[in-house]
Amino acid sequence: MPAPPSSGAVFLSYAREDMDAARLIAEALRSQGVEVWFDQSELRGGDAWDAKIRKQIRECTLFLPIISAHTEARPKGYFRREWKLAVDCTRDLADDVAFMVPVAIDFCFP
Repeated sequence: MPAPPSSGAVFLSYAREDMDAARLIAEALRSQGVEVWFDQSELRGGDAWDAKIRKQIRECTLFLPIISAHTEARPKGYFRREWKLAVDCTRDLADDVAFMVPVAIDFCFP
């Protein structure tokens, strides 16, 4: 699979309970010179905020959904909307373009 272009940003999507893990991932990427879109505030809501998130997802080079026990335990959350928007973006991409890279942070698989 080809590597994503070196320009562009990585969008981190996470449940609020996973903010500390998302911050560590963002810091590690930034230390390597990668631009990261990582909203560290509580969900603000509103049309302008929603439009900004949608635009960032459409324009990012790589979308990293952070998967955890928290995301699995919550049947509802804005992060799920972000994930669906990212899936929609893949419809316009060639099959060999890396775009969504899920990051599991705390799972122990049987």
